[in-house]
Amino acid sequence: APTYDAATGQTVNSYLSVTWVDIANPDPPNAASNPAAVYEQGRARGGARFRRLEGAWFSGDSLYFTSTNGGAAGLGQVWRHIVRRPSPGKFRAAGGTPWQGDLVLLFESPSNDALRMGDNLTMSPRGSLIICEDADPLASYLRVLTPEGHIFPFAQNNALGFGTSSMEFAGVVFSPDGQTMFVNLQSAGMTVAIWGPWHLGPI
Repeated sequence: APTYDAATGQTVNSYLSVTWVDIANPDPPNAASNPAAVYEQGRARGGARFRRLEGAWFSGDSLYFTSTNGGAAGLGQVWRHIVRRPSPGKFRAAGGTPWQGDLVLLFESPSNDALRMGDNLTMSPRGSLIICEDADPLASYLRVLTPEGHIFPFAQNNALGFGTSSMEFAGVVFSPDGQTMFVNLQSAGMTVAIWGPWHLGPI
């Protein structure tokens, strides 16, 4: 649907068809004075609207991403875009057919206890999403969203002595062998390593 609003009124696990539109000028001269210059081009061509897109992670044929302020409660959504590529290495198939795929809402937060403003995310070797919260300075969590749709807190940043401007987690990722999770503590400017044993749980 042209100018579709994905920010509210969505249903978890309901699939939406996707067609991409071209942006005539992805680097417009007024971008410095108008941060929405590229968005406005897409919207004028019927592009969908989300609310504050932040984290994104590719895995297999899918792009997982967060809408930090999306949803009826404004506390965040987690989406999956399943890409159908017309031909390897090309953005368009013969004849100019745009990429197409499906979009599905995996999770929408109903309360702060579930997820508060999901931001950066990554996928674990077992298929769960690890989500950093862009949240209250003194109550920042890493949350886990399983493939079955269950969400739970995994870690809280309660380290002291780093100031109170922001204690959010950022930039979570696994090592190539899947044994170590690395995550940043934003205000401290430090990176921590977390080891499993991941094989004993859904992460």
